[in-house]
Order: sequence, then C-alpha cells, then structure tokens
Amino acid sequence: MFCEKCGNEINDSAAVCHKCGCPVENNNFSPTSVSSGAPIIKDGEKRTLADCAIVFSVLFPIVGLILGIIGTVKYKTAKLKNKCIAAIPISIVVWLISMFMFW
Repeated sequence: MFCEKCGNEINDSAAVCHKCGCPVENNNFSPTSVSSGAPIIKDGEKRTLADCAIVFSVLFPIVGLILGIIGTVKYKTAKLKNKCIAAIPISIVVWLISMFMFW
C-alpha cells in the first residue's frame, strides 16, 4: 500500500505513514487512538502491558509473572495474549535461576 500524501510505500497494517505521519485509510484505527502515542494493535488494544510483561519477566521475575497473569486475562487479541502467556514461564525460570545463583 502507498501513502496518499507522500507516496511512500507502507505496510498494509500500518496506522500512519512512517515517513510523513499521515493517517492511513482502510484500517481499524481511529485518529484519536493514533495520536495518543501508545503502541496499539490493529484491534485497538494497547500492547504496553504485554511488552512490560516480557521485559519484567527477565528483569524482575515476580513483577513479570503478575503482569503476565493480568495480561492473559485482559487481552482478547491472540498475539498479545500469547506474549503474556510466554512471560509467565520465562519469569518462573528466571526467578528459579536467580534463587540458585544467590542462595
């Protein structure tokens, strides 16, 4: 697909043109959700919790475990739900490794 404003080639699932920032037609995004600056998935769900669950599962496993459980219940999009599900065993493994290292 091409941007109507600048003619740059963009991804079919993009909300805005990555070159000029013009909103793209034919998608499920609204201009208010794009201008908020929060990372979103095509269905309109913010992916912040899923990303935080993955990051915290490595850095702070207990927090990552909690965020993974919350995200698993909260999200309807399979991609985001799978990220949160993946954060749960990652945080458990990292927590167990850190226990053995510092015990």
